[in-house]
Amino acid sequence: MKQLFLILLFSIAIVSHSNAQDAPKRSTKAIIEYNNKGEALQEIAWILSEKGFYFEEVNETIGIMSTGILADGKTEYRLNVVVDGEGNAMITGQYRVDVIDNKFTIIENRGMNGSPVKNAWNILEEVATETGMPVRYE
Repeated sequence: MKQLFLILLFSIAIVSHSNAQDAPKRSTKAIIEYNNKGEALQEIAWILSEKGFYFEEVNETIGIMSTGILADGKTEYRLNVVVDGEGNAMITGQYRVDVIDNKFTIIENRGMNGSPVKNAWNILEEVATETGMPVRYE
């Protein structure tokens, strides 16, 4: 009985981890595997708005969303979503530190925990994983 319980517990752990993939260093985008363009746009828009983002551009026909700037202390973030005809959604983004420097930098998976670049990646990754759909990183 104890072995059966351990096998069941191990199986649950494997299934719950199957939708996630560790992002390789220097990844710049998350690709979420949906089967429906409208569903992808709607769900990702809801997650972004829950995180405090507003939208500068949404075009459901083309399948794009661009957020406005979300500020977190001295760091500002923008995310972009493109959904292809098959429903695969790609999330990318930019961040900048200190508004004085007007230059945005592409979000990528690098940096130490707590650094602006790592915090930016964490936001992008959270949006992708909160969908509950399979995610891969490039």
